[in-house]
Amino acid sequence: MKLKVAVLGEKPQGATWLKYLIKSNLFDIVAGVPRISDKNIWWDCETYADILKANSIPIVKRRDLLEIDYDIIWSQMYGFIIESDLIRKAKIALNLHESPLPRYRGCNGYSHAILENDNTYGTTLHVLDPELDNGDIIDQELFQIEPDDTVKELYNKTMNVSNIIFKRNVGKIAKMDIKTKSLDTTGQPIRQRNSLKNLKIITESEYSDIANIYRRIRAFDFTPFEPAFLIVKDVKYYLFVNNSLGRLYHVLPKHSFSGNIYDMCIKYSSFIVSDIKREIVIMKEEIYDQYYRNFKPEYSWEKK
Repeated sequence: MKLKVAVLGEKPQGATWLKYLIKSNLFDIVAGVPRISDKNIWWDCETYADILKANSIPIVKRRDLLEIDYDIIWSQMYGFIIESDLIRKAKIALNLHESPLPRYRGCNGYSHAILENDNTYGTTLHVLDPELDNGDIIDQELFQIEPDDTVKELYNKTMNVSNIIFKRNVGKIAKMDIKTKSLDTTGQPIRQRNSLKNLKIITESEYSDIANIYRRIRAFDFTPFEPAFLIVKDVKYYLFVNNSLGRLYHVLPKHSFSGNIYDMCIKYSSFIVSDIKREIVIMKEEIYDQYYRNFKPEYSWEKK
């Protein structure tokens, strides 16, 4: 007899995993809890709810799961805390957290890894515990962060590795052939959704610290979200990597970081800093908006 599964999820990864779970035909998926929101979402692909509907899987609210019989509760990039009574009701609760746990618990791990100049990242399949990102590890894969990766490029790499982990564990989970190792989260902070607040602005005192500026640019270069910026005479200028994942290739006047950024912003509405490994575009907000404000069909400035 197939194990009964209740799934909760969102985002492109969650949708990919749900489709694979359905295609495997190893489980009886008895209910699904998708993200239901009137707000625009940044991804422009098939949603988790679309897949549930297309496969006649009942869509319910999270608390409705108390009235539903299931063996496994499975979080697939679900963006909300799952109550402990729902977790305890299952034989096992599962989550695939896109970070190398115990590091980067909570939100915005990709950006924090770049900001902290980490050279490795990873993704972790673990037992879902009432404490956030705390349950025993089932599987984990680590990989290199390249010195010039933007956060969107790191996100994309992580998604690909997560897909591999998910697929290689589905059969074991269907047989309940699950081996775990303990996860020690002592001293590891939980990053909140607003953990990147106020880090995007580059102040005048930082203009000479090229390494720090470059990390900040990479850590916030994720279309369609707002990138790093500086403000000159009350005018906002955005900074991003030219032709990075999700970006256009811009042909603009080229200058070096050794010049005076303040004076260059006064002189040019947009320009390129070309004396580091990847070209950096510095672009006045009103110009940036012409290129990127409607870069995707469903655009949102809300934080990741």
